[in-house]
This record gives sequence, structure tokens and C-alpha cells, in this order.
Amino acid sequence: SWAAERKRLEAATAKWVKKSTEDTRLLLEEQALTRQLVDNQQQLRDQIAELKATAADMQEQIRDLTFFISTQKALGEEQSADNELRGASIVGVAEPAPPRGKGKGKRRIPRR
Repeated sequence: SWAAERKRLEAATAKWVKKSTEDTRLLLEEQALTRQLVDNQQQLRDQIAELKATAADMQEQIRDLTFFISTQKALGEEQSADNELRGASIVGVAEPAPPRGKGKGKRRIPRR
């Protein structure tokens, strides 16, 4: 009968409308989640870039501090060596006298 067919089709249509509405709701939720994940991913990328810049700055500061400390240490050692030499006498080796041999120079006449 026509009325029974109509009821069956209306029930099937209602079922498909309900499923379609549920699918649309799920799709909108997934789209919102996707947008949120993309936003979070961008925030994380920004944070990573900031951390990399901070790490590079810290590496530069470490290099500067290392140079400063090694320079201070070298200066301290130099001053310590200077203090040890203060008041001490340094004895050098005299240059050897030139050999006295027969040269081609002017001869002296011995005195009598």
C-alpha cells in the first residue's frame, strides 16, 4: 500500500537526515580540531625558533666567558711570574772576547 510505502520512506529519510546531521557535526568538530592543531604547530615552531636563537646567544656568551676566563688566567700567571722575578738578579752570560790573533791591521812599533 501507498501509505505503508510512504511511512517506510519517511523513516528511511529521517534516518539518513539524522546520520547526515551527525556526520556534519563530526566534520565540523574535526575541522575545528585540525585548525587548533595547525595553530599549535605554528606556536611550537615559533617557540623552537626562539629557543634556537636563545641557544645561539648562550653559545656566544659561553664563548665570550671562556675567552675572558682564559685571558684572566693568562694575565694572572704572567703577573705571578713578574712577582717571582722582582728583586731577583738576572745573571747573563758575557759575550766572549774577540780572538787576538794576527790581523791585517796597522802594526804598532814597540816602545823602547
